[in-house]
Amino acid sequence: MQRTFFAVAGALLLAVVAIVVVTGYCQVRGAERSVDDSALDAAQAVQGELLRLRSEGLQQVSKAIADNAGFVAYVNRALGGTEGAAVADLHSIQDQLDQRRDLLGLDIIAILLPSGRLIASAGKGMPETYEFGRDNRFIEAMRTAAVTPGMWSLNGQAWQVAFTPMIQGGNEVAVLLTGRRHDARVAREIAGTSRADYALLLAADAGPMPAATSLDPEAAENLVKALRAHPEWMTEATHAAVGAPPALDLGAFAPRVRFHVLADAGVSWLTIAPAAHVRALARAVTLPLMFAVSGVLLALGAALWWIWSYWVGPLLALARVADHSAVGDYSVAFAPRGAEAVQHIGNALNRAQAQLGRHRPAPGAPRRRTTDLK
Repeated sequence: MQRTFFAVAGALLLAVVAIVVVTGYCQVRGAERSVDDSALDAAQAVQGELLRLRSEGLQQVSKAIADNAGFVAYVNRALGGTEGAAVADLHSIQDQLDQRRDLLGLDIIAILLPSGRLIASAGKGMPETYEFGRDNRFIEAMRTAAVTPGMWSLNGQAWQVAFTPMIQGGNEVAVLLTGRRHDARVAREIAGTSRADYALLLAADAGPMPAATSLDPEAAENLVKALRAHPEWMTEATHAAVGAPPALDLGAFAPRVRFHVLADAGVSWLTIAPAAHVRALARAVTLPLMFAVSGVLLALGAALWWIWSYWVGPLLALARVADHSAVGDYSVAFAPRGAEAVQHIGNALNRAQAQLGRHRPAPGAPRRRTTDLK
């Protein structure tokens, strides 16, 4: 009985420990999923904001310029005039671009030929040798004859740009490029809700570059190096997790990187949950569990102690007294303890032993037989 009791008690304790381990593991995984969900929410918020800026900002600016029929006709006339007249008209176009850039608050504004060659531009940062004819957004604008906005990387700077076809008489006269430098403030504000470090990545010619990031310069540089060595990471499906390699040295941050491909081509949102945040979140969900389990273990221990003290232990003692009585040894008495029912049985056994002890024959006396009792 004693062996059975301890086996049952051990099994119960092992079951509780197993429940604690499995539940704790699930809670920690839940904490990690919570971090992932937060990162996904931030990515969706950034995507929504970029789409809003794209539709409400750059399209309006491009439309305000491209719908100016007089300006389109002026550009068409300049491009199709004699050499001297075209040069004069291009100088005038340059002046108009300067005025429009200041009036509309743009950082760059330029006119491109359908071949992609730069004709005139206003603003700093526009390289003369950039091959616009190979730019996907330029190609899309020419193919669809529609405004094609999005994120753009040029000379290490992130831009919000729009390519707008300039059409007269059904023909594409030129392409108008308008752009603003990317404002990282919006990304920072949105990323703050994810409680994670982040980087808004653009696909540049030399490899991915951060348009906005909260990483320190060294960590951001390590991130860019790793991504340039593994460009396939930026093509992962939305909400896909990749393990950070040794080359991705992000200091105190956990090696858990989340990439989210946003709606704008070539733009990815990356979040890196700090290890401290993951641990804090895990503690937040596991500590209540541990307290609850501790309470269950204490209650189970108290219940087992009560069962042992009031039933199992007294019954085992009562069995030992009965074993002694069975071989004629009435010197061992039951010390009343435990449950009332067990004490009642023990007292009855003690009285029976006392009676048997008084009628027990003296040592060496002949054994009485049933015929002697007649």
